Parts: sequence; C-alpha cells; structure tokens
Amino acid sequence: MDIFVDTGVVFGWSYDEDKFHSNAISFVRRFPFKSNAYYSTKNILGIEINKLKYERTNGITRRIRKIIQFFQIFYNEIKDVSCHNHAAYRHLRYLIYRLLIRGGNPKKDHDAIYLTNALIWDVFTKKLIMPHFITTDKTDIYEKKEDISVIGIACLNCKPRLTIEYLRNVAK
Repeated sequence: MDIFVDTGVVFGWSYDEDKFHSNAISFVRRFPFKSNAYYSTKNILGIEINKLKYERTNGITRRIRKIIQFFQIFYNEIKDVSCHNHAAYRHLRYLIYRLLIRGGNPKKDHDAIYLTNALIWDVFTKKLIMPHFITTDKTDIYEKKEDISVIGIACLNCKPRLTIEYLRNVAK
C-alpha cells in the first residue's frame, strides 16, 4: 500500500507519551516500512515535529532525544512529496485551506499543504497501490473527506483514488 502520513502519525509513533502512540505503533506494525511505501511532505513534517517535541515535553532533554531518534527512523523511510510547482497547486491548496478553517481554527495551512500534495501525488502518480492519507485529525480532515475529494475533483479534473482514513480506524 502507498501511505501518505501527516504529522500526527509520525509524532505518535515517535513519542510514547502521546495519546496516539499506541495507534501509530499498531498502524506501522500492521503496515510495516518494508512492505509498504510511506510518503509525506518532509519539510512540513520536520517543522511540525520540531515544534511538537518542545510543546509536548516541557523541554525535558531525555524525551526530546527519544523523539528525535524515533523521528529520524520514520523520516528516513518516508519519500518526499512536494507538488508546489503543479499548475493546480495554489488554487487547490487555497480551497482546502478554506474548507479546513470553517471549523474556526486558522492554523490549518500545514494540513492544507499535506492534503494538496497528497491529492496531486495520487492523481499524477499512476503506479500507486491503494493510496491512503492517514491522519490523526478526525474533525478537520477525516470528517471532511468527502468535501476534500470534491475539491480535488474540481481542481484536478479527475477523481482521486486517495482514501482518507482516521488513524484509530485503521490501526486495529
């Protein structure tokens, strides 16, 4: 399977005190690196993990080192997807961002970037096997997956095969 992950999945796998840790561990065990391909937008992933490691550890050096160590393992397995040069990128990203901020949270730019890259990656990479976007964001992404797909169809002029899944639903 071809798996596009957001920050929550990687952070949960990297930090055992995070509430998504057990789900992320179960997911990666169920879909191991060796038999599945993992993708993400690596520059955004690095920025967000850097921010989270300090926010969630209260600066405890031992915990930060552990997060960095586990993050590097996952990061090395991920293939980078950055489609910012695609003709539809800016408009697609804008529409997804507008959809995501309807819930009132203006800090959804990174999620919009992930989703935009994932949709373009899916539509224009024909060799993908069962492409999935796995997220820990139930409310803003998973519950809006149909709307995200409609936006993808409108901007890319074809139906994405990408399945958006909530981590807890596929970790079992």
